[in-house]
Order: sequence, then C-alpha cells, then structure tokens
Amino acid sequence: MGNICLVEPYHNTKEDDATSPHIDYTNVAVDTKYGYLDVEANSGNLLSAVGPYAYNARLLPPDLYAIKDGEITITIRNTNTMKLVESTFSVVGGQAAVTGSHMVEGVNRKGSRISLSFRDPTCSATGKRFPTGNAVDLVEGYKVTCVDGAVPVVFIRADAVGVPGTILPHELKKHKDALDLLESIRRAAAVEMGIADTKKTAPRTIPKIAIISQSSNHSIVSGPELKSSQMDIVVRFLSDTEPHPAIPLTGALTTAVAARMPLTVVEQLLSPEEVMPGTVTIAHPSGRIQVKLDYDTEKKPPVWVGSVSSTAQRLFEGKAFWT
Repeated sequence: MGNICLVEPYHNTKEDDATSPHIDYTNVAVDTKYGYLDVEANSGNLLSAVGPYAYNARLLPPDLYAIKDGEITITIRNTNTMKLVESTFSVVGGQAAVTGSHMVEGVNRKGSRISLSFRDPTCSATGKRFPTGNAVDLVEGYKVTCVDGAVPVVFIRADAVGVPGTILPHELKKHKDALDLLESIRRAAAVEMGIADTKKTAPRTIPKIAIISQSSNHSIVSGPELKSSQMDIVVRFLSDTEPHPAIPLTGALTTAVAARMPLTVVEQLLSPEEVMPGTVTIAHPSGRIQVKLDYDTEKKPPVWVGSVSSTAQRLFEGKAFWT
C-alpha cells in the first residue's frame, strides 16, 4: 500500500483571520496491485513532508516567504479527518532545510527537525474517543480497547494472541494463524466501532490493529538492544494485514492517548514510571518514538495536543499518472 499526498492552499481564509489553516492536505492510500484507492485515514509519517513541500512549492501566503532563514510554523488541515496540525520547520536560503542533526529511530540518516503539533488528536473518524462506549470490549472472545485517536486503533495484548510482544516484523509474518486472527478481530471491531456494517465491508485502512506488551529488554530491527528502562510500552502495529516495520505516526499518537485513558489495555500495561515526564515513550520494531501530550485548558472545551518530531527529504521530482 503506497500513499499520495494532495496538497493545495486553503481557500476559505477570511481577511485578517489568523486562526485559519494555511494549506489543505489529503492522504490517498493506493494499492497498485488491485487498483484500490482509500481516503479514510490520515498518514502522519507523510504529513511530516507536507509543510516543507508546501513552502518549496510556493503554496503558502506571501508573508511567510519574508523569512528566508530561520524557523516558520504553518497550520495544515488534514481533509481526511478535518483535524489541524501545526508544522514547524527550518528554512535556509528560501528553501525548507533538509540537512540537520535530528535523528529519528528507524531512519538511516539525520535530517532537519520537523515538529508536528496535533490539535485534539482524537475522534478522527467516529466522533468518539471510545467508539464502543467502553474502555475494554470483548471482540471475537478477546479483550480489546478500541480508541479513535489520530486514527482508529484496536489494541490487544500480545500474549492474548500467542505471540511475544517484542516480536519483529519478519518473525511475525511467519505466524499466519495469529495474523489471520488479528485481521478477524480488526474487522469485527470495525463493526463494533460503527466504522463498518459488516466484517466483510470493513475498510482496509481503518481501524488499525496493534499488539501491546509491557516494557522489556529486547532486540530491534537494527541497532543496539533496547532496555526496559528506555520505554513506557511496547507496540507492534499491522498495516493492511502486514506487520509494520516501525510505527505509523498517527498510531503512535493514538497509543499515547490510550495510555492516558484509565482502564484501557494500554494503560494497564504502562510502565509505572515514565521515561520522560509528560511524554509517552513507545518502543516499536525499529526503535522508539516519544509523544508529548499536553491538555490545553485554554480551549473550550479543553483538548489534548499531541507533539512529535520527524524529518523529511525529497527523493525525486516527477509526474505520476493513474490509469
């Protein structure tokens, strides 16, 4: 499953309205094998590149180009979820910076830091943080937590489906029975969450499903072994029935939200002492990601604000055709 990012200026800005977004971004999931297009969910990982791309493509308001060197912040509206995200990145010589010292675990090279701040990263598809109304549900005979965060996710304990919580993607692919079971649970949960009418009609992209376990010493895809003291929770996501090599950024945000909600299966397995106060440190197959969660009481009603950092760089420039 690949993705296309459709980016355009936000056209509904009123004069002197400083609260409007600068650009609209639509994520299109593309299955080139079956000719399948899906616009059900946001892609947080690709969202990292949207701000710098919009700047370089001159899609932003003219006043933002007065800054040739320094840091700028723009507001992006994701049309898949109608959520707002602030993207902060550096510019050098009138172009978005690429080189830098920021390292994202699971990415081979360092780059310029891109900070993303998600305003209220919840209720992206169903309008409810707990779409079923419960912190824990019994789905297909298994205890799960269904959370609609930055993306809807079904969380289930790894030991419930008979696999180690620290299993790596290439190993998980060998557990066909577990993968089939997880897909069956995911589809059944889609019905319980109101996303689909039947298991058969459940979208391929949402809800996502993730297996979770307590922090522990374990190996990752590459690099040194992680120590239990370096994480708050261990997560393994599936994406379109395939084990994810790292973690979807929207999935990380939803995991952090679930960790802050009492009685969820995520909260139950959370380390009693945070690695970093106010931040949820999530271990994934390629390393760790830290999600900072703040509760903005100035908003009415108050909302969560989730913050993460990433990098992005242009791989090529060309034209894509869909036939």
